[in-house]
Amino acid sequence: MSVRRWRAFMGRGILGIVALLSFLLLTSCAIRDLEVTPIDTTSTEPITVNSPVKAHLTDGSTVVFEEGVTVVDGHVTGEGRKYDVTLDTSVRVSSVALDDVAAMESYGTPVQLGQTAAINVAAAPFAALGGLILLVALFGSCPTTYAVVDGPPILEAESFSYSIASSFEARDVDRLNVPTGDRDTVELIVRNEALETHYIDQLELLEVVHDVGRTIVPDAKGQVLEVGTLNSAIMARDSSHRSILGALVSPDGSSWSSGSAALRRASLDNFDDHVDLTFDAPRHSEKVALVFRLRNTLLNTVLLYDVMLKDQGFQALDWLGHDLNQFIDKAKLGLWYRDRMGMRVSVWENGEFREVARIGDQGPIAWKDVAVTLPVPETQKMRVRLSFVVDNWHIDWVAISPEVRRADVRTVPLARLDIPNMGVLKEATENLSLSDQKYVVTRPGDALHIGFDVGSAPEGRTRTFLMAAEGYYIEWMRRDWLSETPKEPFKPSDEALMRAIRLWEAKRETFQKQFESTRIAGQ
Repeated sequence: MSVRRWRAFMGRGILGIVALLSFLLLTSCAIRDLEVTPIDTTSTEPITVNSPVKAHLTDGSTVVFEEGVTVVDGHVTGEGRKYDVTLDTSVRVSSVALDDVAAMESYGTPVQLGQTAAINVAAAPFAALGGLILLVALFGSCPTTYAVVDGPPILEAESFSYSIASSFEARDVDRLNVPTGDRDTVELIVRNEALETHYIDQLELLEVVHDVGRTIVPDAKGQVLEVGTLNSAIMARDSSHRSILGALVSPDGSSWSSGSAALRRASLDNFDDHVDLTFDAPRHSEKVALVFRLRNTLLNTVLLYDVMLKDQGFQALDWLGHDLNQFIDKAKLGLWYRDRMGMRVSVWENGEFREVARIGDQGPIAWKDVAVTLPVPETQKMRVRLSFVVDNWHIDWVAISPEVRRADVRTVPLARLDIPNMGVLKEATENLSLSDQKYVVTRPGDALHIGFDVGSAPEGRTRTFLMAAEGYYIEWMRRDWLSETPKEPFKPSDEALMRAIRLWEAKRETFQKQFESTRIAGQ
């Protein structure tokens, strides 16, 4: 496959204020209920979608409707072009039977499919995705990154989990646990394992050379910190006053979460939960680093898929493709989400807990190492409260360090990009090396094999690597979400959040296994 298949996706404007709002945006990558709801094809009331959309058909072909569509009498109608699985040839179409639609997605304007740098490494099996979408299309992950070492690739990170539209493009920094030793290269695989289209603007490696015994970790804003000795809590209790210290003293995968009893207690008047931690207050330090290893449960993804998207039906295509890019609507949703989700970190001072930091939601797939800096109260003991919506987090480890500073970071540019069945592509490598709105675009099943030349390890010291990824993704609307019955637009509210909590409560015992079992195999 030739280099001409790689084309830059250009032409969208980014509001300057996006940088202030991107961390507010909703949800991590996503999931939906396994139940398939039959589509009502008896309605005669048309539904209009004004946003440009792509319809992915069960035979693997794609129909692009640049001017939107009208849905009526079991058909999706509009001025479209139908592309085969290779995206090379096309014919004009004006109508597609809804029964032939596996999924639909919004996309930004102006765009033409032939100008989109879509990787087609999955072209051969792509037709089989139609059946997957109809049956068990649960998994959603954003771009997932794996380290290539000895043996099978190791999951390291999931990137820009909140960037569900082009105007929310964001940069995400994740610590990697790749061995440093005598290796002079770092090899990673960035995969699209979900029913999503990924627009990846930049990938780069960050290197920190440091003394043995120091820990390198990104903070909640993506800055890289170097911290010293890490001390565990001396007390940890949940909201029922039960000790949970054993689950939090080491990053071993034995995590704490709220659990079913806390979910049952949740109500519209109080759907929060918390964890209280007590540390020995460090002497001679004005601030400390509070270091976590954590990830989200699937509550967040239920909120997006079942409550926000599925409940809107076809109208969700305009919500994703247009409304979220409008400042007022985006601000309303973003501020509501920021107020409700994520994690609030408070310190006990002058007889009350005072909020001093926040951590945004991180996604449900990969463990995330992240830190926040806290002021040290003038007491012998330091009390910290972590507050959040009930059962929104798996918390694996929490510790503090009295030594914290900004790390000295070296940026390592991308050296090579290798695509299975396509080889090394220089143009695509250059596009991913810069934050320039020239995208590598991947479909379900695609994989990017990337390499960085890091040189020899420093004598007498060690080093830690982090990956910085920038981009956004577009979620595919599954067919059983696309009801012809007109739906009400989503409005952020506590009632909507409670609906998500109840849905998550009903499915949490079995959903994680179902979720993991539906990854789309990549190359």
